[in-house]
Amino acid sequence: MPFTITSAKTLADSWTDEVISTADALIWGNEFLQNEINSKAWEESTVPFVADKDTWYSLPVATAATEVTPAIAGFIRTISLTDSNGRSYANYIIRNKKIKFADTDTFTLTYTGYPAELADITTNVPLQDAFMYPMAKFLLFKQFSQEYDDADMYATAEKYRGEYLIGLKGIYDEIEMDSENESFQIRPSW
Repeated sequence: MPFTITSAKTLADSWTDEVISTADALIWGNEFLQNEINSKAWEESTVPFVADKDTWYSLPVATAATEVTPAIAGFIRTISLTDSNGRSYANYIIRNKKIKFADTDTFTLTYTGYPAELADITTNVPLQDAFMYPMAKFLLFKQFSQEYDDADMYATAEKYRGEYLIGLKGIYDEIEMDSENESFQIRPSW
C-alpha cells in the first residue's frame, strides 16, 4: 500500500507536541525523497530508441507520471539496454545527457530516474512503505533543526537524525540485490 507525505507527517506529529506545517512537510518530504534516499530505491523506467548508428540521442530529461511509474525529473543511471531481439546490448556511449549506439537497431533502455518533486503531500510517495517511518523521523529532524541554537532542540533534532539514518540503514541492509541488474526488493518479514 503506498504512503504519502501526509501519512508520514501524521505519524511524526503523533510522536511529539510539535506540529509540522503542510508547507514544511512538502519541502522536507521532497528533500528526503530526492537527497536522502539511495538511487537504488528509486523507480525504474524504460524508453525505446529507434536508433541509427553513431547518432546522438537525448536521454529522458523528464517523464510525466503514469498509473505505473511516478514522474521522473531526469536520467541517473542505466539498469539495462537490450536490442530488438531482447539481447543485452553494451556497445553504446552515454555522455552529457545523450546516448549513442554503435549499431542501427531499436533499443530499449531501462534506467533509474531522479524522482520529480511531489506537487502536494497527498501524492503517493514512489517508495516502498518501509520508508515511511524514516521519512517521519526525517520530518521531525528538520522540524527540531529549525531551533538548533536551543540545546534541548539540538539534542532532539540529533536524536531523530540518528533514528532516520539507522532506519534507512536497516532498510538498505534488508534489500536483496540482483547483482546482474542491480535492482532490488525488500525481503518480506512474515
